[in-house]
Amino acid sequence: MTRAHSQPPASRAGLCPSEHFPGVTSTTYLNAAGIGLTPLPVAQSTADYVMDLAVRGTVAYFETVEKLGERSKLEGSKLFGCDPQNIALTDSTAEAICQFAWWVAPKRGQNVVVIDIDHPSPIYPWLRIAADTGAEIRYVRVEQEPQSLTPERLAALTDRNTVAISVSHVLWTSGYRFDLRALADLAHSVGAYLVVDATQSAGVIPLDVVAMNVDFLAASAFKWMLSHSGVALCYIRPQIAERMRPLLVGNNSTGRTLSSRPAGYDTSRIVYPDGVARLQYASSCHVARHTLGGALEYLNRIGIGNIERHVLKLCKQLGEGLSRLGAEVLTPEPDQARAGIVTARFPNWTGEDLSERLAQHQVVTLPRLNGVRFAPHLYNDSEDIARALEVVEALASGSAS
Repeated sequence: MTRAHSQPPASRAGLCPSEHFPGVTSTTYLNAAGIGLTPLPVAQSTADYVMDLAVRGTVAYFETVEKLGERSKLEGSKLFGCDPQNIALTDSTAEAICQFAWWVAPKRGQNVVVIDIDHPSPIYPWLRIAADTGAEIRYVRVEQEPQSLTPERLAALTDRNTVAISVSHVLWTSGYRFDLRALADLAHSVGAYLVVDATQSAGVIPLDVVAMNVDFLAASAFKWMLSHSGVALCYIRPQIAERMRPLLVGNNSTGRTLSSRPAGYDTSRIVYPDGVARLQYASSCHVARHTLGGALEYLNRIGIGNIERHVLKLCKQLGEGLSRLGAEVLTPEPDQARAGIVTARFPNWTGEDLSERLAQHQVVTLPRLNGVRFAPHLYNDSEDIARALEVVEALASGSAS
């Protein structure tokens, strides 16, 4: 029997106690870019909250609803490097980008610059608007050669008619990481907005939205932030947020006047909350917000800088090991050009087939760009990487069944 058939050891030596992530004792889980594992203490706290809601209903709800938002915004502001008042909680990154894009509403003769191998979230909203207005969506085409992506490729498509550069901070496919300050300078040089999906960076590398000078940045919580789907963090530059007239409105789009209005709301007008809070237009997934607050506290206690150093070290080990095994690594090598993703192609294997075979040996990954995407997080260690490489080698040599 080859070592590829061995089970992962029963303990881990990542940045956190192994008992907080029991799943890593039974699998080599390298899929934080797909779904991040939630720390057991956070998951248990959420389970208690759900039970409390089930038993006490509105009593439990009104005791906690305001605190949930405040906690998530406070911890999220530490993650983003901004004031908590400049954070909104939306249901998803896509929803937040849609709100911003429909407000910008590019017209015929204007354009938005995107990347063809990027996630749909920073592209589809603009594509939908363009179908109505005739605006141009300009694609940086790198699908056939992902390694050819550079900031210069975006700059070549950017001109005085560009209203937005809309990209992911870290691409979900190749793992390429942009210098957001440089992209902001490019966008602002032509009077455009920089719109950023940070779902693949928030929680694994430090962010400073003020220093980066971004106009809009949002991140879904169920990947590197170790929370659930149904909630995302959103930042909009305060000077811009105050001018926004949101497309979507609801019961939270204006202040409550329970003491003066018989119905509880003044439905004769909408007086938007200050700043980015106006994106929080209706009731949302309070369970997801509960988990997010706890998960962000967990991450911030460990320190995002510590997480970045740990994960980049694992990615370096992984990239070098895959190269030695003859893989074509699509993710840039320099630390400043990547985060927690390493994507690689293998001779004689499709990404789907190899990812499926890895799963049969309890190595959890996902196929991307006809290769395999590996994504370690704070709960992984060098033994996880060594085992993943061991399984890849055994599969490549045909010694693993």
